Amino acid sequence: MPYVPFALKSLTVFSHCNDMCWAYISFNKNNSTDSDIKKVDVQLFDLNGKILIEMNEFSSRSLKASKVTNNLAETKGTLLLSPLWEHSNKINMNLNRSFSYYFSIFCDFSHFDNRLFKNTENHKYIFLNYENENFGIRFMKYALKIFEIIQQIISDKLEVEMLLQIVIPHNHEKPMLSGLIGLLRSAQIEIPKLTCQVIECDKSSSETGNLVSILGNEKNSSEDYIRYYKNSRYIQILNEVISSDQTIPWKDSGVYVISGGNGALAKIFVNEMIKRINNARIILLGRSITNELSQNEKIKPINNNQIIYMQVNVTDRENVKLSVNEIVSKYGTINGIIHSAGVIKDNLIKNKRSSEFNEVLNPKV
Repeated sequence: MPYVPFALKSLTVFSHCNDMCWAYISFNKNNSTDSDIKKVDVQLFDLNGKILIEMNEFSSRSLKASKVTNNLAETKGTLLLSPLWEHSNKINMNLNRSFSYYFSIFCDFSHFDNRLFKNTENHKYIFLNYENENFGIRFMKYALKIFEIIQQIISDKLEVEMLLQIVIPHNHEKPMLSGLIGLLRSAQIEIPKLTCQVIECDKSSSETGNLVSILGNEKNSSEDYIRYYKNSRYIQILNEVISSDQTIPWKDSGVYVISGGNGALAKIFVNEMIKRINNARIILLGRSITNELSQNEKIKPINNNQIIYMQVNVTDRENVKLSVNEIVSKYGTINGIIHSAGVIKDNLIKNKRSSEFNEVLNPKV
């Protein structure tokens, strides 16, 4: 009976694959002989025995023709995933990696004595502190500095395994710095020999002695985002959101603001909204003088909805504040905001200029 792959717990890329490789496949410890689902671990090696790729818990389900035919419609739909912190005091060890260089970057940790962290030939400690800036500026500065450190790692052309750990303070209300994980995950794809982690610590965990121990314990962990909170360790996983609520997020006679008003995403949102609600005012914000979206894409308001365009630069804090005040003054309220403004400057990290990095980040922060 044929099997169809449908899930993979983790994938680790150590190096690029060659034209010819060895594959070692073994049943995963969670595999059950009584189940229609088979779980295996797969390792790819070059001809000299060097590991290239490791797949953990690669799952396949038996393909039953009658079941597929009868339930085809049931397989279509929307899958919603939400990040969830799972308690995990046990560290899943990545025994296949041994690091020659370590980089530990501390963000917003001005309160502890950093003299315990001594730079060595193969371990560099970097302390960044922009706590006096507002949240947006702080994130921009941290992200840019880490981006430039990663570029330096690339330019050094170190052909050895490296570990980059970013340590950030836990802030439940304003988890701003957690966004740095996106940059690190991109860097790992571009630099196969670089492993990255974000380690988030609350006040008790971020005492100097505790941090020394945490960094040492996590250096062999297979997780890339770890939180220490109230003397417990957590890892971030993706959890499926099960919801039968079909309520639309918009309402009749509402006032809605969409940034990036001339973009393709704005077109999708506007077309959906004007079909679902009546008598609403949809305000598009864009950098251009005129609403290019309405002119080129020919969106025609229906159901007595109004589409209003305002020239606003969302990277200008004062311009945004004045525009929001103007909207509230004229229409009485704002019922929802969709932030779809963005700048695309696609490039590899090693080729991207700092100015391009800021251009992409500016509309989002």
